[in-house]
Amino acid sequence: MFQFDKYVITDYGIFPKGKKEKDSTAPNNHEIALCEKWLYEFAQPQKRFNERFSSYALKHQVEKWAGEYVSNGALIFAALSLKFPIKVIDEGPNAIFGIKLFTPEEKWKHVRPTKFSKWLFKQKDNDNVIGDLARDAIIDKNWPRTAEYYIEFWEYLLSLGVHESVIDSLCTAWEEFTGQKAPNPSEKELERCELFYGGHVDIIRDGASYPNAPNGFTFIYVLFEEGKANKSKKVKYVGQTVAPVQRLQQHTISPGNREKVKWVGGLLNQDKEPLMAIIDCVPLDEAIYKERVYITAFIHYERQGETPYDQVLLNKSLL
Repeated sequence: MFQFDKYVITDYGIFPKGKKEKDSTAPNNHEIALCEKWLYEFAQPQKRFNERFSSYALKHQVEKWAGEYVSNGALIFAALSLKFPIKVIDEGPNAIFGIKLFTPEEKWKHVRPTKFSKWLFKQKDNDNVIGDLARDAIIDKNWPRTAEYYIEFWEYLLSLGVHESVIDSLCTAWEEFTGQKAPNPSEKELERCELFYGGHVDIIRDGASYPNAPNGFTFIYVLFEEGKANKSKKVKYVGQTVAPVQRLQQHTISPGNREKVKWVGGLLNQDKEPLMAIIDCVPLDEAIYKERVYITAFIHYERQGETPYDQVLLNKSLL
């Protein structure tokens, strides 16, 4: 047993000193450590006692989380070691604590929304599609509350199989939040990406010839490398140009930022080269927007291999 003030703590629980305890075995150190870890992650001390959860109820929550047994006494000792206020119930073996809980099931409620989500949640009282989206997002425990880029919200809604009207609401909200049109890929743009992966677009190698874009238009292109297995393709950059041949030479001779230098240099050291694929031809006045749309689309496709979005493209900052 452990001595604590006018009480003793055993494996069974907490008792006044001098009372005949049911069990005098001291709490197990491994179980105490599990309880401390759970309390660190899902609780914090407060002055007001939480009468909803006794030590015995809390120890069951630890067991569910840890997947193994912990004693009532281990939970009590862990809480005391972390300075949680305690009140013994009657004469033991249970106690209640000054404790604020963030249980695994409800922890999402305490994740503070940032950036877009923070703005969106403030629109919850609006009587429009943005307000509808906000109200749904607030009660959705899986909503990406701390996400930064449009693609994260778009992909999340896609994973739910929502109606396209919900995606339209997201676009409307994003445009109001950022002041820019949401980089939302249409069916046509997603199909153009699929044509690339299927090998049905024009490929340009260093030294090859290719016409410039028609007047008033520009090409959307990707830089990629071929894998060894089945000529697989890995997209590393999305851009726009009216002169593809010259632009590919620039990428090879003067790659630009550190990440691109490292990638291109690595290919050249392996006697390989970056390849260019022409994805689309778009009006010049739509070029910047279409570039952002295709960045979103290609990150989406490249992430099918579970690669984090921020490790996919070298110009992801345009998102």
